[in-house]
Amino acid sequence: MKNLLATVMKSMGLEIRRVPRSRLFYKNISGSERLTVDQTLRRFSDTQPPESSMSDFRQLRAYLSDYRVSFFLELLDLTKQLDIALTNRSIADVGCGTGYLLHLIENTSNPSGLTGFDTHTEMNELAPQWHSP
Repeated sequence: MKNLLATVMKSMGLEIRRVPRSRLFYKNISGSERLTVDQTLRRFSDTQPPESSMSDFRQLRAYLSDYRVSFFLELLDLTKQLDIALTNRSIADVGCGTGYLLHLIENTSNPSGLTGFDTHTEMNELAPQWHSP
């Protein structure tokens, strides 16, 4: 089944890439990166109804932890090391959560398109917030 999916995707000009499992992710997060995350999550959580799980800034920040942001930054470094081009490519992130990885891709590459999919509806509402002032 895996080979069939890869063949079908290749015929459409698409490919799936996986990160090597043995890699450890401990890239340092800059103060400005942390501030961007905090401000955006705070702004978003403040607009949510009190009964929503997305209204709790601490819970959102625990999800988009420094470790997770570090993973995303290391992932971008790894794409460069493996010579995986993101420029002029259409990128899909399945299980995009907050959409922060797509935000980083947009800021570090020039993709032709970005699409995020997540089953958590409220997370889908958070993803566009990375583009707000």
